[in-house]
Amino acid sequence: MAGGSQRNNVICITCSARQTFTVKPNFMVDLKMPFILSGIIVFSICSKSQKPFTANTLTLEASDQKTAYSIADLSWIAGKWRGADDSTTIEEHWMQPEGNNMLGMFRMLQGDKPLL
Repeated sequence: MAGGSQRNNVICITCSARQTFTVKPNFMVDLKMPFILSGIIVFSICSKSQKPFTANTLTLEASDQKTAYSIADLSWIAGKWRGADDSTTIEEHWMQPEGNNMLGMFRMLQGDKPLL
């Protein structure tokens, strides 16, 4: 074999007799269409699973009072939180609200290994 190249999932082989053989391996399959079809199927199933409003559906009326909340209402969560169950430990660290935002960190450990 004198040389070879690969273009667009097709392997071209040129031998010493100046003949070119084109081979398309079976393992190279275009997967765009199966993904598109899967997406269409999932979307259609999800859209059909939505139920219309019934007499038991609760809705918010425009006349209902809307309470104004701020990030300061969550200041109770600031600090270090820790919980343990068997071999699993959960920790959270929250900063005090400032600049209309809060920052928190969460981790879950099982023994010495993180779970998330």
